[in-house]
Amino acid sequence: MIIKNIVFDIGNVLLRWEPDKIYTTLFNRKDFYSHPLSQIVGGSIWIDLDQGLLEFEEGIEKAVKGNESFRKDIEMFFRNAPYHFYPIQSTVDIAMGLKEEGKRIYLLSNFHKYGYGILKKRFPFFDTFDGGAISWDVKLNKPDRRIYEIILSR
Repeated sequence: MIIKNIVFDIGNVLLRWEPDKIYTTLFNRKDFYSHPLSQIVGGSIWIDLDQGLLEFEEGIEKAVKGNESFRKDIEMFFRNAPYHFYPIQSTVDIAMGLKEEGKRIYLLSNFHKYGYGILKKRFPFFDTFDGGAISWDVKLNKPDRRIYEIILSR
């Protein structure tokens, strides 16, 4: 079998995603798991943002609701988290090497529009990919079978 197409995820495949470390960096505290953000990140609001069901500002407001005393923390985390992703260089090198060999490389990831836009600006290697299915754009999150069907069709 000849492999022509390879699919890469973003979080913890191409880029390091560690919300607890981002929190520690932003706030110089180590209490992430007792902070409301630990429930918000990966929770239903975050999932809806990734799926493109909420606009970014709307997501922040929903996250703040019931957590008003943490508004500054929540806003700061949402707005700044995309600036705290860093390449997993070994995987990026593999992807770029495969591309140089003539393989087609694709992205398949759960990501919200705001964050993905920042990552594309920060990391020009994303322009090397031949396409993909990013959850906010296709309005589906992994592990929904349909997002995999979309990437297969592309």
